[in-house]
Amino acid sequence: MPNHSSHLKYYSWEQVGKLKEVSSFEHLLNWISGEFELNLQLDEEIFKVYFPNGFFTVQKTIFYKMDFEYRIVIKSRCKKTGIHIHDKIEKLVLHYINSRLNRNKLKLTTI
Repeated sequence: MPNHSSHLKYYSWEQVGKLKEVSSFEHLLNWISGEFELNLQLDEEIFKVYFPNGFFTVQKTIFYKMDFEYRIVIKSRCKKTGIHIHDKIEKLVLHYINSRLNRNKLKLTTI
């Protein structure tokens, strides 16, 4: 569940999601990277993207047998910018998940 908080110096938002395959996480990360390709990106242990007055991170967190969780965290000194980035990422993640669900439905109906 998304967690919004507004402190004296910054806006932050955090979301935890689940995916079934590591390749799904890599595809989602690729989509996010493409959406923010004009921003400075660091792809180390934690994928980090800088934007004016802040940054966001995306990382794999907990691994299960076949599932794993990922965490997206936004930190921004400007609430308006933080909310804009949040909305952009949330729409992108929802679109990605819906496209994966539709793709899996097509596979099931064509077999």
